[in-house]
Amino acid sequence: MRSRPVAIAALALASLVAAPLAATTATAASGSTEHRSAVPAASSARAGTAPVTVARAGTAVVVGRVAATTSAFCSSVSSWVQYGTSPGISYTVPGAGVITAVQHRANTTAGSIRAAFYGPNAVPNNRTVLAFTAPLVLTPGTVNTFPTRVPVPAGTSVGLFVQESGLNCVEPATPLGDVVAGSFQDPSVQATFIPGNTNNTQRVNLAAVWEPDADGDGFGDVSQDLCPQLASAQAACPTPDTTVTKAPKQKTSKRKATIVFSSTVAGSTFTCTVDLKAPQPCTSPFKKKYKYGKHRVVITATSPAGIVETSPVTVTFKIKRPR
Repeated sequence: MRSRPVAIAALALASLVAAPLAATTATAASGSTEHRSAVPAASSARAGTAPVTVARAGTAVVVGRVAATTSAFCSSVSSWVQYGTSPGISYTVPGAGVITAVQHRANTTAGSIRAAFYGPNAVPNNRTVLAFTAPLVLTPGTVNTFPTRVPVPAGTSVGLFVQESGLNCVEPATPLGDVVAGSFQDPSVQATFIPGNTNNTQRVNLAAVWEPDADGDGFGDVSQDLCPQLASAQAACPTPDTTVTKAPKQKTSKRKATIVFSSTVAGSTFTCTVDLKAPQPCTSPFKKKYKYGKHRVVITATSPAGIVETSPVTVTFKIKRPR
């Protein structure tokens, strides 16, 4: 008995634009450092900033196309697959990668769809179901965009399953294009798509964004990589934490002080806030000449993914006048 493809739910990624496709304290031997839950006003605006998406090498490609109108063509629950390539439009991904969004133009009928992804089958004209999304609830009368994360192999074609009758499943093909096939099948139930009827006058009402996945982590290289914003993958984008390895003595007469620090996330950048002044970019070792009196230096790390340290490290010390 063969295993069924796993349903992959649409993921609400805040970074994807839904538009048409085109307190721990540690004291060092020489000084005092403290991770604080509250940071000075000058740097608090950046604390706790949400992860951002960092673009990597690669280019996103749109496969398929949404319908130009909101007409209804489907009178029953059914699946639709495009065979070949319509003039200027392909429903097949250009290589192994990740589908990061799907799009469908809904008519005024309420309902839901699944996007399905198919591979070759030993039987000519049949297609093997590789993956499918969870039901995607439509907003009637508009173009719906659904962020997804579906890894796909080369040669995968995208298809559509409408879960209610009267939905806008296909559109007239102008000019006439390749063959569209329909079937009364649900990709979440049947492992093979077997065409029940075909014609070359219509085109599947679905578009998908394909992105390469050069590092093989299952996230698109263009919009999702490095720091995916979903709870199941937060290990991919950890929050940095600054560690101070050298600090001035808590009480010293030396006005020149050196602070050495590093981040738990490689490649992080830093800002240093000295005595509640505006934060400034800084690097380790941070060397500066101070006036006599008490001083506070807050060091905040920002990871390469744009995640700002939520509990910046604070170094405090006092420079005494020599006797």
